[in-house]
Amino acid sequence: MRIRITATRGVLNSVSIGKNYDSFVVLKNINFSLNMGEKIGLVGPNGVGKSTLLKIIAGIESPSEGRIEKIPGVSIGYFPQEFPGVLSVSEFLENYSKELFYKFGFKDKVLQRKIQELSGGEKSRLALIKIMNSGADVFLLDEPTNNLDIPTLVSLEKFIRESNKAFLIISHDREFLDRIIDKTIELDEFTRQSIIYDGNYSDYLEKRQRRIEKEWAQYQDKKGEIIRLEKSAKEKENKAKKTEKTKWKKDSEKMASHAKKEKSAGNLQRANKALKKHLESIGEAEKPKSKLPLKMSFDVTERSGDKVFKLAGVVKKIGDARIGPVDLSVRYGDRILILGANGVGKTTLINILLGKVKPDGGILERGARLSVGHLPQESDFDANSTVIAQFMKSVDETKVKEGIARRLLNRFNLTEEDMRKKMNEISPGMKSRLMLAIMMTNKVNCLILDEPSNHLDLDALEKLEWALKNFDGTLILISHDRYFINRIGIEKTYLLKKGANLKNLIDYHEYEKIIG
Repeated sequence: MRIRITATRGVLNSVSIGKNYDSFVVLKNINFSLNMGEKIGLVGPNGVGKSTLLKIIAGIESPSEGRIEKIPGVSIGYFPQEFPGVLSVSEFLENYSKELFYKFGFKDKVLQRKIQELSGGEKSRLALIKIMNSGADVFLLDEPTNNLDIPTLVSLEKFIRESNKAFLIISHDREFLDRIIDKTIELDEFTRQSIIYDGNYSDYLEKRQRRIEKEWAQYQDKKGEIIRLEKSAKEKENKAKKTEKTKWKKDSEKMASHAKKEKSAGNLQRANKALKKHLESIGEAEKPKSKLPLKMSFDVTERSGDKVFKLAGVVKKIGDARIGPVDLSVRYGDRILILGANGVGKTTLINILLGKVKPDGGILERGARLSVGHLPQESDFDANSTVIAQFMKSVDETKVKEGIARRLLNRFNLTEEDMRKKMNEISPGMKSRLMLAIMMTNKVNCLILDEPSNHLDLDALEKLEWALKNFDGTLILISHDRYFINRIGIEKTYLLKKGANLKNLIDYHEYEKIIG
């Protein structure tokens, strides 16, 4: 069901685009127009073909059917999630703006480093410099907000809002989408077609829900009509058979009514035939498609002691920079958010809490009966292990048999085919869902999440939000996803700066005011 198809021709048009890989249909009959000044969000679950569509528009891949039309002279700028790692920073940026380079915290010595040597945050900031230097008319942005801190996010939002160029953007950052887009294109994972909605992300959610409810109502109505017609047809068929049996009795007194009964039987047969024809014309009631719902909850079987972590004067040197001295007291049930610009050491601070990094000074204390579930930005799984084998190694095999494990992973939208793949063959989103499944199974009493929304699609994010909101244990979070932060019930917010102690903030809005 299409909500709205734009009738006007834009500077760029997708005309019945389809894409197949062998027999697998990725995209089917994708139609939309993009006009100058428009900011469109492209949404849908992981694996539905969003990145593939951008590559087709950019000319990197060819469609299996259909075509991309653009006005002569219009230039397209394509910015993928990952850039070639073999390039140096100077090669990647080409004619870069030194003003922007320094504004985003880079120093000249970074220019000679390879892209693959940089952190996720550094890569994202370089991508933003390239975007803001581009003279393109149409911008295709694939997850531009991944690994961006809030100051850089604000710069990106300002650039897009004030631009009169056209933007087609894939992003899981719902606050970002709410602030900048004026139209949403959803790629449906079942039909593989596009559905177009006017408005920002929140408008899309509301209209999409109304569409789904309408489809279910139509399905129920049609199903009820079919049941009624089938029952009526059966009754008429039985009546016709009964009349057929009785009309040939030889009782001479009933011969006079023979013709009348024959006519009645004929009428019933004709009526029944008409009913069946009507049933054939309306077809079957097609149930709205839906996938197995992702079920996520973090249950605590044994709580930790009241004291979870305590840092006193903790210091750690990172190259020329330094973390701390940091003082932090974490009590059972605390819900803590740690903010700060990329590169200040937020992840290092988390790794100190986990015992993965040893501080250069200060005191670290850990509480009793503490069991931690950690979702890092990048997993350290065995690359050659299969997904199912990795899961079984990471949980208590005496409590979770393989059959139960497979059903659980299936609930996290990992198919049997996915489970047979090696860890280096699956997407970052699948790795994140696998880690969440492990944490849920192990029933930890402390969750430490480092940028959890980077690789999860919107459905998984919504389920994670619900699970975290209802989690009774201790939560420590690093995130720049403002929508996500708003929905999980954060109670304490700290700002980490280079070479300084943590600063108490009211919430992330105070941080936005500081950097504004």
